[in-house]
Amino acid sequence: MQDVKFTQDKYGRFDFDIVDGDLGGEDGYDTAIWISLFTDARADSSQVPIPEYRRGWLGNTVSIVPDRQLGGYLWLVDQRRLVQKTLNESKDYTKKALQPMVDDGICTEITVNGTIVPKTGIELNVNIISTIGVISTKNIKLWELTGR
Repeated sequence: MQDVKFTQDKYGRFDFDIVDGDLGGEDGYDTAIWISLFTDARADSSQVPIPEYRRGWLGNTVSIVPDRQLGGYLWLVDQRRLVQKTLNESKDYTKKALQPMVDDGICTEITVNGTIVPKTGIELNVNIISTIGVISTKNIKLWELTGR
């Protein structure tokens, strides 16, 4: 799968990879993962009661796929305690954010496992099974990647 490549700086910020004045590309899932996980999906009233704090990405208001939002809810656990409930929610939010990759036929299956790293954050292990059966693994350190 060819995609535009994003790179991350030491502060946790992502930007387009520029090669010889043009957008860099990659064969893989990294960009799809970063956009899916770290673009904020809009929370509903049960998740965030005050409407102006629900975040969300403006592009979702004009989505061509009905009832589908780009992005995820990892921002909801950003400042929570490192307990099992936070880990479970992080895994669920990650799986849900990446599900459109399966729905769109980019891959056939995604599994998410994770662990709490004391005093550091949450580390997620994402396995993506391609349409030809190749497994790609991505280790994601949430607090490190979000600049916390």
